[in-house]
Amino acid sequence: MGYLVALAAMNGTGLTGPGAENVTRAMVLDLLAGRHMAARVLMPREDAVRLFGEEALRAADPGLVVLDTLQEVVTELEVEIVRRSGQRRDAGVPEGQSWLFVIASPGAAAERLNRIVQGGTEDLILGVFLGDWPYGITCTVDESGVILNLEGRSAPAWTAHRLAICNQSDAVRHLAGCD
Repeated sequence: MGYLVALAAMNGTGLTGPGAENVTRAMVLDLLAGRHMAARVLMPREDAVRLFGEEALRAADPGLVVLDTLQEVVTELEVEIVRRSGQRRDAGVPEGQSWLFVIASPGAAAERLNRIVQGGTEDLILGVFLGDWPYGITCTVDESGVILNLEGRSAPAWTAHRLAICNQSDAVRHLAGCD
């Protein structure tokens, strides 16, 4: 997960290729488990259903916030930036502040999401997008999670590194508490 968090911190990252959805599922589950950092994940319903299915969302972890539309996600992120920046003291992030990851197919909202990710970085708001991400880095992964290509102005030379993957059925079992 460290690679994806680092990529997301570079003005967001897009995931493409045959393994993109499996990598995204693994990342969401890892974030929700809280092993590496306290985090919440914010997603529009369409993308959450695409990744986990409708049934899994009914029993989902409280750290997974699913809103009906991408517009609602964008609005929530803008409110969160205002809230978090109002809590900042001096140059630091308030102690105990959780990371907030937006995971979405950016579509027509790409430019607004870019402004949010750029403005929210100091408030621990990062973006991982399903599809190309022209504002940061686009990471292409194969079906086994191997990074095939990284494109973008500040793209590191991390090709051939393997990212964790999780198929939909395993993700559903995990979210339903069967693992």
